[in-house]
Amino acid sequence: MIAGKLLLTALCAASLIAPIAAQAGEVSTREAWQEHRIYQGVRDGQLTAGEYGHLQRQEARLNDQRVNDLARNGGYLTGRQYQHLNREENHLSNEIYRDRHNDRYPH
Repeated sequence: MIAGKLLLTALCAASLIAPIAAQAGEVSTREAWQEHRIYQGVRDGQLTAGEYGHLQRQEARLNDQRVNDLARNGGYLTGRQYQHLNREENHLSNEIYRDRHNDRYPH
């Protein structure tokens, strides 16, 4: 009976930890995809040098924030940290879209 309770407790704990670890990977994957979108904008001539620099600094800031959050929590993001990073990634995604479609072209 005690072994069953311990197993149930372990399974419950694992089910709570796995989504948080997945969230950290999800944020990392999203950062990589947005980096790709920035480079596509440069390659296609949709981003000026100033727009590129600004987007790169924003992306680097978010990456540093993610790395620091993970380091502070033993490799995991808290729910609040995940929500904050997701909100910031949404904002950056919108900036990338606006900059790529604003009809400014590099000279």
